[in-house]
Amino acid sequence: MAPESGLAEGRFVRELMVGRLVMIAFLAVLIGREAFALRWLDGPSQVTVITATAVVTLAWTWFWWRLAAGPDGIAQGVAAVAITGAAIVLVEVNPVGVFPFYYGVIVAGAAYRWRISAVLAAVATAVTIVVWWTTGHDNATSLQVPVITTLLGGASVTVRRYVAAQLELEETRDELRRLATAEARAQMARDLHDRLGQQLTATVMQGELLAMDLENADADAKARRRADLIVSTSRDALALMRDMVTEMREPGVRSEISVAKTLLGAAGIECTTPHSDVALPEGIDGVLGWVVREATTNAMRHSGASRCTISVAMDETDYVLTVADDGKGADAPAVGNGMLHMRERLAAVGGTIKVSTAAETGYTLTATVPVTQ
Repeated sequence: MAPESGLAEGRFVRELMVGRLVMIAFLAVLIGREAFALRWLDGPSQVTVITATAVVTLAWTWFWWRLAAGPDGIAQGVAAVAITGAAIVLVEVNPVGVFPFYYGVIVAGAAYRWRISAVLAAVATAVTIVVWWTTGHDNATSLQVPVITTLLGGASVTVRRYVAAQLELEETRDELRRLATAEARAQMARDLHDRLGQQLTATVMQGELLAMDLENADADAKARRRADLIVSTSRDALALMRDMVTEMREPGVRSEISVAKTLLGAAGIECTTPHSDVALPEGIDGVLGWVVREATTNAMRHSGASRCTISVAMDETDYVLTVADDGKGADAPAVGNGMLHMRERLAAVGGTIKVSTAAETGYTLTATVPVTQ
């Protein structure tokens, strides 16, 4: 990775984190406003306002800390509905300002891809206008409420599109680096096969001819042993070269685990491989090698882990690859592009993949492929 690319990605991650914190800090305005209004309300109304404010606070924090900029899912919609519903309650109980609705409009605009979010933001704006009118405010027909909510919703949609574009750019960079590495491996494999392979084959043939000549000439045993050693060594070198070519063309589990240990170590993640010497068929070895690669990328980019374990096992029915770390994994690993690619590759050989995330056990990815293929 070029230094400039790494710096750019690092800046984007920091900017994203700062943006999350700023949006969460924005809650101080709502909390302060509602806390000030409590003195004018009776007991039941105070309980209602405190509850509704807590709902907005929790849903807003959950959205910006865990859901924003992540893959589309039902959770984003739940957060938007919860915030908008709580805003309705706040305005009904304490109709002194339209401000609580701004939170719902912002989340609606940032929840999904821009076409869906634009519709949600429009719906949230309409709800705001209707509720504001039903609470008896005379300025419902003025431009103030629809203009402000429309601007907020549009800004949210725009920011979401920008963040999505940046994330897609990062994924594209990762894929380009992988393709460049794969092309370099393929080129090296071709060079080994075309150049070194030809020379080794010629050496084997010359050694065999030498052994035949020595045998026909009734040479001493020492010379024949040396000729046999030349043939044996050359054959071993040729076999090794062919294995290297195969491994370079289709990365296997062992080579990917070796690369993973290096990359994870450079990222400050301790990697252990207690069981990684299981002999795998060529096709399955290549597929599980890709799984190791994707899981390593996830551990480095999303998990926040400090330790990672990669193991390969074989029982009576299945080959089992397990990649586990003590981090949290991706926010929604089941629908990410990397996970989708792994599922497709495994499905081609009859395999399956399972992901579990828990605060106590961390992030665990298990790929299973039947032995009988």
